[in-house]
Amino acid sequence: MTTNTNFDMASVVSKMTPSKELKKFLESNRGAFVDFGKKNSHILRAKLEKIMEKEELPKDSQFMLHFFAAMMKRKNRMLMGLDKMSDDIKELSWFEPLVNFINDSCVDFPDEEDSDSFALIHLPATNPPLILLCWAMASNKEDLTYENFLSQQVAAQINLSEEVQAEQKEFMRKFWEETVTRTSRAKYQKEFEKKRNSGNAFDEQIYKNQENDKYLLLNKLFKTSKPSDITTGYTKQEILTWLTSFGKNSKQEKKTVTSEKKEKEEDEDEDE
Repeated sequence: MTTNTNFDMASVVSKMTPSKELKKFLESNRGAFVDFGKKNSHILRAKLEKIMEKEELPKDSQFMLHFFAAMMKRKNRMLMGLDKMSDDIKELSWFEPLVNFINDSCVDFPDEEDSDSFALIHLPATNPPLILLCWAMASNKEDLTYENFLSQQVAAQINLSEEVQAEQKEFMRKFWEETVTRTSRAKYQKEFEKKRNSGNAFDEQIYKNQENDKYLLLNKLFKTSKPSDITTGYTKQEILTWLTSFGKNSKQEKKTVTSEKKEKEEDEDEDE
């Protein structure tokens, strides 16, 4: 058995020993390259925001991009859906800039990207709270169930309680291992089948990266809706309360907020 204990690696490295300038640069930027090559939600969002800013995509068009991405992450199908919309919708100010942006600056998958384009398959992961808000706004009230919340892939990135996180993870595991039978990309089908047959269709590492995000939900007033305990995360009841809020009209919402504020003030008075 060959070992390298007597190999003089220092003599090899001496041929590329960094200059004092480079050493100083590396020392002063310690930790700056920890995420080199990785693409977490913050890195992806920064790229998307940069492209939208460069293309001067209007605010409403940016929102509607996320709104439709909550339901569809394929470029051609998104464009087909937009094309089938009524003339009244097509005349709205956000419509044409959105279509142009999808045509010119969006692709389906990461390996089709360049510095000026963004993969739609990654768009939901850039802003889970907004995507879930859009999903809730677009869904019928009867479809806003706890189970349907768990079925949203981006729910993994929310600050869930240990119990809810475990349920969501199990839901996604079953989805990848039992529901998904093929990939939409022919060139990856054999690789996918190999993973599926070996019981590795669900990627533990990817899920771990997602659950570390711990984002907070947004309510329909576009304000942060915090769990009662940030450390613990959203409980099942808090998720149900959040879902139910989308069945209330604006007057009910304001009344509820006012009522809660009054109750809090009364509680504080009692404490005094």
